[in-house]
Formats: sequence, C-alpha cells, structure tokens
Amino acid sequence: MAEDFAKRNGPPQSTLAHPVVETRAWGGTAPAIIAFYERETEQSGEAVRDVVGYLYVPTGPRAYRRVLIDTFAPEGGDPTIEAVLVARAGGGRQPKLIVIASWPQNHYDVHGTLYGTFAYAPPRPGSRATKLTRDQALSAQLDGGCECEWRDGTKRVAKFKTADDVRAALGAKAP
Repeated sequence: MAEDFAKRNGPPQSTLAHPVVETRAWGGTAPAIIAFYERETEQSGEAVRDVVGYLYVPTGPRAYRRVLIDTFAPEGGDPTIEAVLVARAGGGRQPKLIVIASWPQNHYDVHGTLYGTFAYAPPRPGSRATKLTRDQALSAQLDGGCECEWRDGTKRVAKFKTADDVRAALGAKAP
C-alpha cells in the first residue's frame, strides 16, 4: 500500500501530515506517490515543527526515485497541509501539483488563519531533478491570503482554502 511505502521511506522521526496521494497524471508504469511528513527540528535552541513533502516517481517495477516537493516552515504558527491536488493549470499540457497549506495566526494585532497555495511543475520524464520547480506566477495567482481579523475590527476572508476553491478558479477537473 502507498501509505505503508510512504511511512517506510519518510524522514527519520516523522509522521504523515496528510493522507498519501497516488496519481497516474504524469504517466509511468505505476502511480506516483505524494507524501507529506511532519517533523520536529531544532533552530536556535527551540523546537520547530515543519512539514516536508516528497514525490516518489516510479522508475521501474517496485522502484521509485524520491523528489523533494517543498518544505513548509512555521509562519506565525505550525504549518498544516489542507489539500493536495493534481490539475491542469497555467497553460501547460501536463497537470501541475498544487498544495494548499495553512498556518494559524495569533498575534497582538491579528488572529485567524493564513492560507498559501503552491503550484509545482510536473516531473519531466527521465529527469534526474531532486526538487520540483515551483510555478511562482500560478502560486501567486492562487494564493489564499489571510482569513483574519485585526484588532481595529478589519476582517478578511481567504479566497482559496480548499481544493474545490482552486479547481473552480482554474475551471479544472482532476486529470
């Protein structure tokens, strides 16, 4: 099972941070596996929790190559992976990997939830790349923003918080 595979191949002392996703969107003899892991690290003597994502690309029968998707660091609060989807976007022929992350915000002047949408170019067949390339323009276009309330009474609603929100904006269906 993909979840067992992801657990065995994740970083040391990590746990799955989101349900494992399998996709054949980019071809291949077996589905690619997408997994996100929570891990605790130490920075400046403090424990910090981040989330790291990996794409396991099939290279042969029961063989995979691990490609870093990204690392989501704390941003006011610890990161949470809200959604992972594969959708056609940005004019490319190949579907892109899209990740929605959130961070709780609890500061003197503002509280709520910050949402970020991150789009990645698909792995190229035969590529030896060790990290996916972020599509900066599409990520900015789909950025969720802060669903927050400020101390002065100002309120904002985040535009993209779910996979359905992103699909609707793209006019996309899963490939």
